[in-house]
Amino acid sequence: MTDALRRRYGPDDLEPLLRENGVAGSIVVQARHSLDETRDLLAIAKATPFILGVVGWLDLTGDVDQQLGDLEAPLVGVRHQVHDERDPAWLLRDDVQRASARSAPPESPTTCWCGRGSSRRRSRRFVGILS
Repeated sequence: MTDALRRRYGPDDLEPLLRENGVAGSIVVQARHSLDETRDLLAIAKATPFILGVVGWLDLTGDVDQQLGDLEAPLVGVRHQVHDERDPAWLLRDDVQRASARSAPPESPTTCWCGRGSSRRRSRRFVGILS
């Protein structure tokens, strides 16, 4: 991975690009399985008018209602990197399915990033179950 990809980017990096290209705003998306990162992104969004929303991470095996209640602002979506899970049936677990359904408003996506072939197959089945 190059240094350009590893460095942290913030609103000061994004704002000139948005302006140059006539884009009114952006949504930020979490990169790690971390509630702290989700909270940080929500704080950035609150302080930055052109950040229109946050796709964050929640522990889908935990108390999703409590986690959402502890956040200072709503999420526009939830993302989980399924390829990091050791359990090949993780997406199909009852607790994960219930939490995914409760984790964001009905019009918001719950995305599962899958990097391996078998994970992609599992995610298609999972999305079908949620639909």
